[in-house]
Amino acid sequence: MLKKWLYKFSSVVFALTLVTYVLTLITVSYVGVYLTYVAVPVIIIFGVLTYFLAPKEVDSMVQKTPNKRILEIDARLKELGD
Repeated sequence: MLKKWLYKFSSVVFALTLVTYVLTLITVSYVGVYLTYVAVPVIIIFGVLTYFLAPKEVDSMVQKTPNKRILEIDARLKELGD
C-alpha cells in the first residue's frame, strides 16, 4: 500500500515539475540557473522513483485467497508427484 502511494505521489510530482519547467522555459525570456538547479534534479529523482515503483503486471492481478492458493499448490504437487 505504501509502494502504491509512493508511486502515485512521485508520478504527480514528476509530471507537475516537468510541465512547470517546460512551460517556464517556453514562456519566460530569461530563466535563472537556480530554477534549473532545482527542477532538473527533482525531475530526475522522481522520474527514477516513478520508473522503479511502477506496478508490475503480476501486482495488478487479482489477489487469490489463501484457500485458493493452497488448492493450487496441492494440485501442482500432485502433478509433480505423478
